[in-house]
Amino acid sequence: MDSSKTYYTPLEAAVRWSNLITHEHEILVAAGRYPEKLSLLFPQWPDLPKYIDRIYDAIEWNDLPASWLGHAIPPGQPIERAFLTVRHTDLRRWVTLYYPDDLPRFLFEHCDHPRIDVSLGAHLCLLSDKKHAERELLATRQECRNLVEALEAKNLECNVLAARLEQHEPLSEQGATVKNRAIAALLQLLLGTSNSGQALSRFKSQAAIVDEIMIRYPDVAGLSKRSLDRHFAEANRSLYSKP
Repeated sequence: MDSSKTYYTPLEAAVRWSNLITHEHEILVAAGRYPEKLSLLFPQWPDLPKYIDRIYDAIEWNDLPASWLGHAIPPGQPIERAFLTVRHTDLRRWVTLYYPDDLPRFLFEHCDHPRIDVSLGAHLCLLSDKKHAERELLATRQECRNLVEALEAKNLECNVLAARLEQHEPLSEQGATVKNRAIAALLQLLLGTSNSGQALSRFKSQAAIVDEIMIRYPDVAGLSKRSLDRHFAEANRSLYSKP
């Protein structure tokens, strides 16, 4: 029986690769109901899930061209696996390149010499390219895992910081009043005199205090003349306001 077609779903290709074409209807019905349990439903055919995974992996990593409902797969579009198809010619080319020692009959039954259609040198070059591609694939997958782990760590750090931020309560109105009164009291001390009339500091005015702060801390944010004048004014008002 001629089991070749122009297009195959990955499952149809895996069934033929496993030489299970006589059981195809039974397998397709079971896959339609329980797609993730084929290895449990058919333990007597261990090659079937192996070939299915092999084909899906090749499609996912763009080693094997595939289409969706007969059309090109849109970039970034989530695809339902049941509607994927691969062309006979693409499947044969991929198997020849990556699995030259496991050529399924349905792909090569019309070829006179399926195993010697390339020279030995070309075959060895293909094997060398395959091994190099496999090493690059392993390195890329490891890099992806590292990036995922780093992203998860960053997400965890963000969650911790967000939790801390939620726990941090803004200064209450009463707390702000206490702070302002403390600043005003210090200003009064700096500008005040003792019981004997002696100045308690060398500063003669609030403006002089502002000028001195700006000279000592010229690059500190929030200590501009405008900011200091505003804060001192709020502090002086709060000192005599009602509690």
